[in-house]
Amino acid sequence: MHELSIATHILELAEEEARKAGCTKILDIELEIGALAGVQQDALCFGFEAVSKNSMAELATLTIITRQGQAKCSGCNASFPVQSFFEPCPHCATILHTIEQGEELHMVAVNAE
Repeated sequence: MHELSIATHILELAEEEARKAGCTKILDIELEIGALAGVQQDALCFGFEAVSKNSMAELATLTIITRQGQAKCSGCNASFPVQSFFEPCPHCATILHTIEQGEELHMVAVNAE
């Protein structure tokens, strides 16, 4: 369950940012996670709840924005949505493409006081 290590890292980064701003309590952490990032969001939330006990973020919520996968075909240059890395281009059927969106894992905002 690599989500626990991700949750730990998110907590560390959020606490660092809150301290820089002179805050003592984290209310919300906003994340952007791509559908192709390989992160199970339920497991991440569960892991975050566990690692945030007795921390600045003990009562914080995770707000997760999911970014859908988007690819660009190497054959015909078309952009198209994908749900996995191996989907063929709907225009020319090649499986050679570059993922343009969907692998993200970003902390967008930390709301603290």
